Amino acid sequence: MIKSRLSKIVLIIFIQAVSFGVCEFCLNTDAGASSFNQAYAYFSEEAKSVDIWERFRSGTQLRAPSQQKLYRHYVDKYKKSGAGVYQLSTQAEPYLHYIMEKLQERGMPSELALLPMVESAFKPTVVSSKGAAGIWQIMPHRGRDSGLLQDAWYDGRRDITASTIAALDYLQFLYETFDDNWFLALAAYNCGPGNVQKAIRKNKRLGRGTSYWELDLPLQSKQFVPKLLALAEVIQNAHEYGMLLPIIEDQPYFVAIDINNKLDLKVAARLAGIHIKVLQKLNPGYKQGTTHPKKAHQLLLPVENAEMFEVNLAKFTSQIILNGKS
Repeated sequence: MIKSRLSKIVLIIFIQAVSFGVCEFCLNTDAGASSFNQAYAYFSEEAKSVDIWERFRSGTQLRAPSQQKLYRHYVDKYKKSGAGVYQLSTQAEPYLHYIMEKLQERGMPSELALLPMVESAFKPTVVSSKGAAGIWQIMPHRGRDSGLLQDAWYDGRRDITASTIAALDYLQFLYETFDDNWFLALAAYNCGPGNVQKAIRKNKRLGRGTSYWELDLPLQSKQFVPKLLALAEVIQNAHEYGMLLPIIEDQPYFVAIDINNKLDLKVAARLAGIHIKVLQKLNPGYKQGTTHPKKAHQLLLPVENAEMFEVNLAKFTSQIILNGKS
């Protein structure tokens, strides 16, 4: 673990040095380019055993028609925007291992782990113009149907673990509804199963094919699947496209701690020894800066801070009890 983290740090420093021109020699001479490639290969290999992208690549199942125009358009777009893909991947880091674990448990395609990149850029507090919320962009009614609490204190659609389970449950339901077809299931996730079924019925009446690529769907849904598959393609074959990805360890980023009483998130951050923004990024479901006053919930904490938090929480709770008795 320590060795892999050191490799990650050294690689990031090296890449940033090149990016900011500090190591311009590395790219402007044959010897420098060779040294860069050797260094990148070395540190990448050192980190590979714990790199989430290796797990991602081993679990991909979906393929777009290679010459499909919209798919090729987005592959070319992402290839030209390597920095954008890198930033999206970095934003995903706290959540990606958890999502990949849940996908693998269900035997679902690892491409689905990138769905929040397309839906929300992995920004957990983003809300669409139509009211969809969280990294999976779940609509209010869909959240209620999935049993996600939504009230003044808490929105389960923004809760990282609860929303992930709800989203994967719904995707599995759609997959079964559309005869084990992931492309149709993804289109239905985006525009609703009714619209997809309507498009299928229309094509049948006209004697046309009923694959995802042949359906007359809303523009956003026509773009949705090609975007996802293009992202998967450039990430799966990043080296071939000359793209860099952040080295994300294939290890749990957070653990869940049961919280039975209302707790201010600023206090929780101090007890855990982390910045409040770190805690908020892992617990975006809490809307008022505290855990729920009437419901038992969990706090997600970075793995390395969980033990400190539990020790300090016990002391903090004991002090409150003592003060209440005095």
